[in-house]
Amino acid sequence: FYLAYQNSKWHLEDKNGEIVIARSKDASEGSWERVAAIKGPGQNDVRDPLLTEIKGQLFLYFLPNYRFDPGPNETYYCISKDGVTWSEPEEIYVNVKHDTGIKREEGWVFGRQRPLTKDNKFWYCMASGKKGHHYMTILISSRDGINWNEVSVVYDTYPSGEPCFEFLPDGEIICTLRVGRMSSWSGYEFGTPHAGTIIA
Repeated sequence: FYLAYQNSKWHLEDKNGEIVIARSKDASEGSWERVAAIKGPGQNDVRDPLLTEIKGQLFLYFLPNYRFDPGPNETYYCISKDGVTWSEPEEIYVNVKHDTGIKREEGWVFGRQRPLTKDNKFWYCMASGKKGHHYMTILISSRDGINWNEVSVVYDTYPSGEPCFEFLPDGEIICTLRVGRMSSWSGYEFGTPHAGTIIA
């Protein structure tokens, strides 16, 4: 069993924080062994690890953060064959659909759900970011965990993020995502009466 977690002094920026990889033979209490620690690019805060297996390799996705009040705006990944030795972190790029064609773009933030597959051929993930000047959440897919392509727009009415999703038995996908404010009213995400959750 493998797990990944953020080791940080608090929820705010911690430049000394790290993503810890631990493993256990039976997942019992006291059996977990710390086997690796991942730092972000440039010794920055790191958070929101997602750990999954894709074609026999472990993939760790995480969000570097460059602000005291966290506001991640990109996703990085590392790969391991044994869970102990990991590749250097690299940024994820997504091939995004535009009216003028497909563009390879940075700046897409993976959601709260690790990539999932139904057929072990394609892996799917939700990502939030900016297409042109418009914030949105999109569904993306990959064959290898590294190269990602936009499948469809999930939600683009108001700025959104932190999506989770699951496959339903009939093949449909259900998704929940956070919207900081759902009107033209301004306001901070913590406490504004215009924030909400979208089910798509």
